[in-house]
Amino acid sequence: MDEATRAGFNYTGDVREQKKAKLPFELSIRNLIKIEELESPMVKLEHIYKCCTSDIQKSLDEFWRNYDIPNKKLSVDVDNLQSIIVYMISRLKDCPQIITNLYIIEDFLPEAVQLSNRAFYLAMMQSSCEFLLNLHKKADSEFGLGSDSKNKSRDNIE
Repeated sequence: MDEATRAGFNYTGDVREQKKAKLPFELSIRNLIKIEELESPMVKLEHIYKCCTSDIQKSLDEFWRNYDIPNKKLSVDVDNLQSIIVYMISRLKDCPQIITNLYIIEDFLPEAVQLSNRAFYLAMMQSSCEFLLNLHKKADSEFGLGSDSKNKSRDNIE
């Protein structure tokens, strides 16, 4: 298979252009970091909704723009969306307090909004954070880096 053909779909762009690709979902990640600048929980929720919908869609459109693939084959299901959100959160080096923001939003969320599609994206973000935290805890326990281990350098960090 040559570089211009992938998975049976024709690539119509410049191969060199694709090799210069930036970080996947960079737009969504950069915009998600901006949640710190927002004050209102409802505004933060709307910002999360935008990052998880239109920003992700723009990134996907940008990636697939030079491939000859029908639009109906480019849909993202909930499981793949969850994986994308986990990836995005794992890249938030400049925003370690994202989980705090998510719980603040949840605490001040009006009942009328709790069953909305915006609350669904909040739950997706929260579950992604929990997944990454549990993954981190599991890695710590597997490699003996827990607080009860003899590794005192880890204890100093905490």
